Amino acid sequence: MNNIEDARARIAMTQRSGATSLDLSNLLLNNESLDELIHDTVRIIPNLTELNLSNNPFQQLPGSLNQLSSLTRLNVSDTDVAVLPVTFRNLQRLQRLDVANTHITARTMFWLHENLPDCVVNCDIVPSQGEIVIENTSASNNVTIGDIDVYPQDVLLNTPDYRRQEYMITARTRIATAQGSVATSIDLSNLLLNNESLDELIHDIARTIPNLTVLDLSFNLLQEFPDSIIQLTGLERLNLSGTQIRDLPESLGQLQNLTHLDLSSNRIPRFPDSIGELLNLRELNASGTLLIEVPETLGNLQNLQRLYLDNCPISETGVIWLMRTFPNIEFNLNMIAHESVRSIKDVLKDLYPDEQERSMVKESLENNDIDQEVTIIYGGSRSVNKPAKEAIVDFLCKTPRMNSEANRQMYKGPIKDLISDITNQSIPQEDRLLILGAMTASMGDCNTPVTKYLTNEAARRLLSKSNYEELSEFEQALIEREAVEEKLGRLKGHSDGEKTESVQGLSNTIYWNCAETNDRNKDMKIVGDRTRLPSKTAYIGLGFQLLEGKSELLREHVRLVCQTDDNNEPLKTAQGKYQLDRGKIKKIREEYMAELGYGTKEHLDREKYMNQYKEDLKDFIKKNEIDDIYITHLKEAEGLLDTNAHKKELKSALGKEGIVVKEEYTKFLEGKTAAIKNFMEEKNQKNDSKRRLARFTTPLNLDKTQRSRSESPNPGHDRRDGEKESKARSVSLRR
Repeated sequence: MNNIEDARARIAMTQRSGATSLDLSNLLLNNESLDELIHDTVRIIPNLTELNLSNNPFQQLPGSLNQLSSLTRLNVSDTDVAVLPVTFRNLQRLQRLDVANTHITARTMFWLHENLPDCVVNCDIVPSQGEIVIENTSASNNVTIGDIDVYPQDVLLNTPDYRRQEYMITARTRIATAQGSVATSIDLSNLLLNNESLDELIHDIARTIPNLTVLDLSFNLLQEFPDSIIQLTGLERLNLSGTQIRDLPESLGQLQNLTHLDLSSNRIPRFPDSIGELLNLRELNASGTLLIEVPETLGNLQNLQRLYLDNCPISETGVIWLMRTFPNIEFNLNMIAHESVRSIKDVLKDLYPDEQERSMVKESLENNDIDQEVTIIYGGSRSVNKPAKEAIVDFLCKTPRMNSEANRQMYKGPIKDLISDITNQSIPQEDRLLILGAMTASMGDCNTPVTKYLTNEAARRLLSKSNYEELSEFEQALIEREAVEEKLGRLKGHSDGEKTESVQGLSNTIYWNCAETNDRNKDMKIVGDRTRLPSKTAYIGLGFQLLEGKSELLREHVRLVCQTDDNNEPLKTAQGKYQLDRGKIKKIREEYMAELGYGTKEHLDREKYMNQYKEDLKDFIKKNEIDDIYITHLKEAEGLLDTNAHKKELKSALGKEGIVVKEEYTKFLEGKTAAIKNFMEEKNQKNDSKRRLARFTTPLNLDKTQRSRSESPNPGHDRRDGEKESKARSVSLRR
């Protein structure tokens, strides 16, 4: 099923179910296909109220969209939309428009406010150059506004005086309505209010509605926190979302009745210390801000139940502190602000510079025949089901950029191979679903698991195509790191919920080129020869910080990869650093390769002799006819026959540097068999001595015949003769 057919199936399903909400997101829709689908939708679901077109590569909305006159919510986020049709103004019932991460400019926002004043617009406009923001579908040419420096405040600066007056009238009307109804909440959102006009309104509110508890000021152009709000000491809910505020004053702490505070989608880089005085606060939303650090006073908020920090560039230090300070609250935090989020178009352009090849790959993705839904698990236990095509696009958008030779070496081949496999319809669909399952299992809130999956695939594919010895130094190091990380993941003591980053922290102490000099890496300075590799994770500092205080985990890490003494305790250099043990690393790598079925000849020989040792020992015992060692001398010979203990010794012997495995094994086996042979010879000598001694201790009063009988028992000897002899000895002794 291609993307058009998939979209039409969704439209038909919505029509059959009687629903008025339609999701056409993540379908790789272009301008032409979207135009067809909107015409179909108008015909089949004319009463549609909600439409999701997000995460598609189309650049403009069709003019026919205005025929969906019942539309109340429209989502075109994460698209390439830069223009709006003039007919868009006919959607007078539209209440919510999402244009985040598009090319929509501030001038277009002004046009929207002019033509759809009751519509709330969610956007993330940043400084850029903008032009051609409104399309005139009735003419052949676009209406060009011209090149401008686009900032959100341009909307206000270019708002005519009469329009500002209308907004103020609307605001005063809402305040008067609240007064008349004895309401305790006022909605002043989406009115393009600046600080000056808002201060005037706040003074009126403080005077006429002193018991106000809810105030919504979202999507205004304040730029600064309005100090006049501090007068409203009874406020319990305050919404300042999307108001372009750049800082928060210490006076915020005076609003001590606040239970809900929304500061999302602003330019706030920090919280004031006084935020810790809002002791009644139960919900704090700072998603989409520039928040990097959080003050320790935030820990005073013992009543906090929900904290939202999605898409904040919060530091790794802040992340650790928050997780430890608020372990039991609803905590929404992803690390996406640290990462470069890109579109599928950018990904394909990165991988396929040739336009014709890129077009063919795009078409194969669109026409992929896998139409099942797959489950993607995010942080914690949160999961979501998505169509296969959408999941593939999500995965590809999380892959690293090909912006360095190292990245191209590590990731480009595996990504292209995965695309080839997943879209190759000659491969059975069940096999491709297994591949897709492995891909989606690596997806989550951040990109690190995807990167980890790709490097693992790179290692496997390198081994399947070449012998290890024939690979480049970089490629050998790539495989080596995968082997080491597999072992590191088995160590106990990783942080709950952050094992991936914890393992990357340990791995980076070995392979990252700045590990020894990085200030965050306080406890694990490792020196020694190894090929350096780029970090898999963007959160290097977080990985190092997760290791702080993990003394037992770090000790086991050192024991695994560094030099230790005879008691397996870590050794340090004179400078207090650990020395990498290349012998240990080599063994780890060879075991990893053997598990994948790609062992070196040396490793395969070692495994062969380890497996055949027990049989070789048994063959020696049988050949030398000393099987009675298992019966007569089992307890005494326990150490000589303990093959499990022997194998540990053998593994150590065969793992030495510079040996010939076969010769070392022969030497070891000869040593063990010689010890058994000597043991049995000693036992046989003792038995012979006992038998000789027995001949000299036969009773002297027995005649020659009796001695002969005692030395050579006759099987046919009559029991009564034995009794007579016994009586004779008894009489003789009494005499």
